[in-house]
Amino acid sequence: MKDIIDDENERVNDYSRQFARNHPRKRSKSILEEKVSSKPIIPLIASMTIPSIISCLFGALYSSIDSIYIGRFSSDALAAIAIAFPIEQLLIWGCCGLCNLGSSALISKLIGEGKMENAEKVLGNTIFYWIVFAFLIPACIVPFAHPIVRAFGAEGEIEDLAADYLKIIAYGSFAYSLSASGTNLPRAEGNVMLGMSLAICAAVLNIILDPILIFTFDLGLNGAAISTVVSQTLPGIYMVYYFIKKSYVRLHRKNLIPVPKFMIRILLLGIGPFVLLASNAITVYIVNWLVCPLAAASFIADMDSSDVIDPADVINLYIAIFSVATKLKMIPIYISGGFLQGFLPLQGFVLGAQEYNKSYLIKRSSQIVCVLFSLILSMLTMAFAPFLMGQFISRDNPLYSDFVGIGSHVLRINCAFVACYSYLMISSGDFQADNKQGLAAFCQIVKIIILYSLILICTKIDGISMNLVWWLFPISDVSSFIIVGILSEIRDYRVLKMMKNLGQSMNDVEMVSNKCSKSYDSVEVVTIEGSISENQQMFNLRSNFPIQLNNS
Repeated sequence: MKDIIDDENERVNDYSRQFARNHPRKRSKSILEEKVSSKPIIPLIASMTIPSIISCLFGALYSSIDSIYIGRFSSDALAAIAIAFPIEQLLIWGCCGLCNLGSSALISKLIGEGKMENAEKVLGNTIFYWIVFAFLIPACIVPFAHPIVRAFGAEGEIEDLAADYLKIIAYGSFAYSLSASGTNLPRAEGNVMLGMSLAICAAVLNIILDPILIFTFDLGLNGAAISTVVSQTLPGIYMVYYFIKKSYVRLHRKNLIPVPKFMIRILLLGIGPFVLLASNAITVYIVNWLVCPLAAASFIADMDSSDVIDPADVINLYIAIFSVATKLKMIPIYISGGFLQGFLPLQGFVLGAQEYNKSYLIKRSSQIVCVLFSLILSMLTMAFAPFLMGQFISRDNPLYSDFVGIGSHVLRINCAFVACYSYLMISSGDFQADNKQGLAAFCQIVKIIILYSLILICTKIDGISMNLVWWLFPISDVSSFIIVGILSEIRDYRVLKMMKNLGQSMNDVEMVSNKCSKSYDSVEVVTIEGSISENQQMFNLRSNFPIQLNNS
């Protein structure tokens, strides 16, 4: 009898293990599922985007305060960070964004499709990328810091300052990626509050440490770099703990093993954000080598012949002006970026769930709100341009009036049509959320191609007006807006056709009431436990389905 019981017990256990392999374990609803199933469209968009916008604004705030402190320390340090910052964006933010934003869009869509095991594999493969970049970024930057900053126009003392700053940032790139970029992954499951909290924590810590390290310890630009790394490390440590213990999509050691199909999809989806960040660095490179020398020559030609000024000083002045104007222009763009970070997981989830009516309304509402916010902020930036530019340089500096006067003019031109760029970002994000890698990347690349082509052509024309050169930036915004707008409308037409084929209607989606169109169910739990008591000689089987055993 004992042999029979042992055989049956082993058979039940084998069946249990086989069933567990073929059926996922039960999970409670993610934060994103709860929100989509319980909130109407307008409150849903607000709950996802407002915390993301706040986190991006705090990121813009501490970046600007960095420059304010550095500018008051010395004008050379401000010119140095003007050169180092876009390189930091390209080699650190760009590499992190390449994997983080792509995986965020992919994870949210997999959650919507109910493929949780694949979502966890994507998370593990993203962490694998981080580990690779933690070794790769310092290895690529530290030995070649001086040639890199020279390539971007740094000379003399500015070269040494920019190179030292870049080395410190490179050493802290892993913590930087976890904190500054890793917050996109909790957003993929709907946890936007965590991203906001960590961004505020990093910004406040950086604002406190900056004056202490820059002025009190007299570390200058190196103090700003150390402050940045330290302020990102503490939130980064918590991110590791969150992914292991608290995240809805958990990190498991087995998922750190690269899966080629996910590794490739993550990179393809991240190309668009990488191109956006890389374009900032390339733009600075082109402006520093082509536009700033041209502007300096025009400035010197308009001066009184009795005035003696070093052309290199004027070029550095324009490099600093363009850097500050770009950072201030980024304020309305950061609003769009924050909106995009909340929009991506939301749009990816409803597309994965094939709720195209919700998807259409979310996209349209996001485009309208994002453009309006960008328009209002850009108009305020243009109105207060002299005041804003004046905060980045000491009044005792002999170039103060030139810096503020020229900088205000450049800033106003750059902000003229920034709302067009906000529309482009949401449209690109829509393609990214649907895993349309090629179209998402094209939406980002088209603006860059137009801008660089116009700059290369116009700067070759003798006697070209500098006003016209500065206007090339808003012209590229408008041109790309028209091209991307056409692609976006074609996509909307196809979405409307899919809605019609599936019998979905706009009337099924409530905009502001307390109703929702669909409830998402978690995966059914199946547990099988087989226990056989030798004394009782009986089976106690607990299962969600009957199992027939042969007792003969």
